[in-house]
Amino acid sequence: MTGLEAETGETLALHATALAFDRFGLLLTGAPGSGKSSLARALIADAAEHGRYSALVADDRVELTSRHNRLTARPFAATRGLIEIRGVGLYRMTPQPTMVVSHAVMLDPFPPRLPDTGEDQAAYLGITVRRFHVRSHDPHAVSAIKAALLGEPHTG
Repeated sequence: MTGLEAETGETLALHATALAFDRFGLLLTGAPGSGKSSLARALIADAAEHGRYSALVADDRVELTSRHNRLTARPFAATRGLIEIRGVGLYRMTPQPTMVVSHAVMLDPFPPRLPDTGEDQAAYLGITVRRFHVRSHDPHAVSAIKAALLGEPHTG
């Protein structure tokens, strides 16, 4: 544990952002200020532009639960439907109440140049999900995520 999460029984409170993107449930993780909220807003905007489904589930604090061998994410009541715009304030969005987490995206100032030959994974509450890394504040992060999830060409 890094001090940014607290585990109680079958629930984990995590400093992260969760969103549905296309058919995937994404958990954006990284240090405070790494761009999780900005990336979530960019992914949601990209989905709207390209006719894909996307919705915010939780920003800043995510409650993870292990149910039926699946990892689910939901917002805390105090922040439900709110997303941070750094330097501006909180913005209200229509949230999706919960989702199954399929992938974790680690925002990292120095991500690995090439992934290991084995699949990178993250485990929460005993549930393992696929994880990949993107550079913090990378203007091409949306393209990289779409390449990883949807097989679309990466333009960055």
